[in-house]
Amino acid sequence: MIEEMVREAGYRVSGVAHTIAVARQEFTKCNFDAVLFDIEIGRRSHPEVADFLLDTGVPFAFVTGYDYLVEPRHQTVPVLEKPFSPTQLHAILEKLVGPVSPTGKTAQTETGRREGALRT
Repeated sequence: MIEEMVREAGYRVSGVAHTIAVARQEFTKCNFDAVLFDIEIGRRSHPEVADFLLDTGVPFAFVTGYDYLVEPRHQTVPVLEKPFSPTQLHAILEKLVGPVSPTGKTAQTETGRREGALRT
């Protein structure tokens, strides 16, 4: 559902990872501008993934149904709370990578960044 909403907002989904192992593989490809990261994958939180994204400078947002963050050090990371509307998703994507232009590219792509979003 999130993938479809991202596409409908005009962005491209470059990968989806349902496990941490697959997420790590996707990160090595570096074919994304931003990451929508579910706080809990496999019934466990994975703050080390958030730390990796922060350390590498990859823009990301947590997607969660919880009303709290697991680690206080991640308080500055944007949060998209479930359930969310297409408008809320679009707003977070614009915050992370900029608006989609009439050419269908994000502002970051037009300035030389990679295209797409990765959802974990």
